[in-house]
Amino acid sequence: IGGHGEIDCAGFRARCIERGLEDILLYVGGNLVIGKRPFEDVESMFIDMGFDRVF
Repeated sequence: IGGHGEIDCAGFRARCIERGLEDILLYVGGNLVIGKRPFEDVESMFIDMGFDRVF
Protein backbone atom coordinates (compact mmCIF):
# COMPACT_ATOMS: atom_id res chain seq x y z
CA ILE A 1 0.00 0.00 0.00
CA GLY A 2 3.09 2.19 0.20
CA GLY A 3 1.91 4.24 3.16
CA HIS A 4 -1.29 5.41 1.47
CA GLY A 5 -3.68 2.98 3.17
CA GLU A 6 -5.95 5.69 4.52
CA ILE A 7 -6.72 6.77 0.96
CA ASP A 8 -6.47 3.44 -0.86
CA CYS A 9 -8.59 1.48 1.63
CA ALA A 10 -11.32 4.04 2.33
CA GLY A 11 -14.70 2.56 1.47
CA PHE A 12 -13.32 -0.90 0.72
CA ARG A 13 -15.77 -2.70 3.06
CA ALA A 14 -18.71 -0.84 1.48
CA ARG A 15 -17.57 -1.86 -2.01
CA CYS A 16 -17.37 -5.49 -0.88
CA ILE A 17 -20.91 -5.30 0.51
CA GLU A 18 -22.18 -3.72 -2.73
CA ARG A 19 -20.89 -6.76 -4.58
CA GLY A 20 -22.49 -9.29 -2.23
CA LEU A 21 -19.44 -10.03 -0.08
CA GLU A 22 -20.93 -9.09 3.29
CA ASP A 23 -19.26 -11.90 5.24
CA ILE A 24 -15.76 -11.66 3.78
CA LEU A 25 -12.86 -11.30 6.22
CA LEU A 26 -10.71 -8.33 5.32
CA TYR A 27 -7.04 -8.31 6.24
CA VAL A 28 -4.68 -5.40 5.64
CA GLY A 29 -1.03 -5.05 6.47
CA GLY A 30 2.31 -3.63 5.61
CA ASN A 31 3.31 -0.01 5.39
CA LEU A 32 -0.19 1.38 5.90
CA VAL A 33 0.50 5.00 6.81
CA ILE A 34 3.13 7.60 6.08
CA GLY A 35 5.25 8.56 9.05
CA LYS A 36 5.48 6.97 12.45
CA ARG A 37 2.29 6.42 14.40
CA PRO A 38 1.59 4.03 17.25
CA PHE A 39 0.38 0.72 15.87
CA GLU A 40 -2.65 0.84 18.15
CA ASP A 41 -3.80 4.05 16.45
CA VAL A 42 -3.27 2.61 12.97
CA GLU A 43 -5.00 -0.64 13.90
CA SER A 44 -7.99 1.22 15.35
CA MET A 45 -8.33 3.36 12.23
CA PHE A 46 -8.43 0.34 9.91
CA ILE A 47 -10.77 -1.61 12.19
CA ASP A 48 -13.08 1.43 12.03
CA MET A 49 -12.82 1.25 8.21
CA GLY A 50 -14.22 -2.28 8.37
CA PHE A 51 -11.10 -4.43 8.30
CA ASP A 52 -11.07 -7.52 10.52
CA ARG A 53 -7.32 -7.91 10.97
CA VAL A 54 -4.56 -5.33 10.72
CA PHE A 55 -0.85 -6.14 10.55
